[in-house]
Amino acid sequence: MRGKALILSEAFGGGHTRVARAVAASLNGWQCSIYEMGYFLHPKLTSQLTKNYLLTIQKAPWIWKKLYSSSLSESNVIPFIYQKIYFTKLSVLLLQHNPDIIIATHPFPAAAISAFKKRGVNIPLIGVTTDFHVHPSWSLADWDILCTPSTSIPEWISRQHCTLPTGIPVMPAFHLKSNKKEARSILNLDANRPVALWMGGSQGIHKKMNWIHNIPKDPSIQWIFVAGHNDELFGSLSTSLGGLDYVRLFKYTEDISLLMDAADLIITKAGGVTCSEAIQKELPIILGPSLSGQEAENVQFLLQQGLAMQPLSSSFWLTLKEVISNPQQLHILQGNIRAYKQSTQPRSLYPLIEFLTSKGGVVS
Repeated sequence: MRGKALILSEAFGGGHTRVARAVAASLNGWQCSIYEMGYFLHPKLTSQLTKNYLLTIQKAPWIWKKLYSSSLSESNVIPFIYQKIYFTKLSVLLLQHNPDIIIATHPFPAAAISAFKKRGVNIPLIGVTTDFHVHPSWSLADWDILCTPSTSIPEWISRQHCTLPTGIPVMPAFHLKSNKKEARSILNLDANRPVALWMGGSQGIHKKMNWIHNIPKDPSIQWIFVAGHNDELFGSLSTSLGGLDYVRLFKYTEDISLLMDAADLIITKAGGVTCSEAIQKELPIILGPSLSGQEAENVQFLLQQGLAMQPLSSSFWLTLKEVISNPQQLHILQGNIRAYKQSTQPRSLYPLIEFLTSKGGVVS
């Protein structure tokens, strides 16, 4: 065993814990322990907060937009709660695991651990961002290294702080690409017809999908739908599309890497992790309606970098047909994706951790 890593996440949205697992999977030979801090500290309260979060982003997105951009998330209120109310529990966690390094995929647990660093607990702390926008709440934490989604560094990060453009970490399978024909054969899809993959995140969030009524009329495109944990959506898709031999329907599945290998493009909301997985697969991204807050910021980044397209809702189907049948447009997107990938260093996290935990490893 090379060392012990304590990886701290939060349950909101699912992306933070997916990144935590991706980081753990990249640390060969390390003993990794992952905690969703809210559930560890106060399970009942966190369960209710998570439900309220999902309800808010879907039913009242304007409220989440205000909360995301408000000064509350940048204030010391939440770190204060962590430090004062849950200080004993956090102390026990550190004593039990005695980690060589702490990695946080959410700014709040990172800020809580920073309180221990100020009291002389000398354990390296790495922050890992999970969206393409680095939220200012990361400034609350005293991290040794902040892993950023790109080489673009926000103005609020001072030059004294160390950052590393790792991109958003994904599971190792997404760094590999299988043969497209083989992937389609496994899914019993035609190797010669284009394939579109639709995903709505782990919760199967969907909006403005009237365009799917064109699918039964047009077998020229094969479809893969992933409804996540949304049973209602899966039932609706099964009713309208289940009888079509060129459509594949999935609930939540761990086979996303295979589905991406089979596809020519992905239609998704702008979740940081899903888009990062698609980027590593060099899969062109078509953005559907996305959520307020972090996803709206992700949309802005992805469009500015030329990593995705976002058709108007009124012309979504026509644009999709045009893009998927136009190799030149797909190649342009893939070229931009390759350029972005070359600017990041996803495999540098492991040697960084080795350095920080080595005898005398100091970041200057």
